[in-house]
Amino acid sequence: MPNALQVKFVNAFFTLVRSGKDYGPNKVVFKVPMTYTKPEIKQYLESIYNLKVLRVNTIIKEGEIKRSVTRGSQGQRYRQPDSKKAVITLDTRVPDSSRQLPHLLRKAE
Repeated sequence: MPNALQVKFVNAFFTLVRSGKDYGPNKVVFKVPMTYTKPEIKQYLESIYNLKVLRVNTIIKEGEIKRSVTRGSQGQRYRQPDSKKAVITLDTRVPDSSRQLPHLLRKAE
């Protein structure tokens, strides 16, 4: 398989995000590393969590510029780190009461 995607997941942290926006009954939102692409995110979720992923959409948010309020810093400005979220569409319905992955895994088994 020359076109097969081979990804090694070293120190990858995906954080489940509770979003204020309702994305739909079969979607969950993860905060993912900036370097991960859509195919890598899909392969990660399918291989680690045994989920059937239908679609991956990503949102990149540029870090905000803040001003420090510490004494003597004279309001120095700094930029928060950029972040990336992935909106994952699954083939199974995610429970409305809580959008937490362990509930999904118990239902799938």
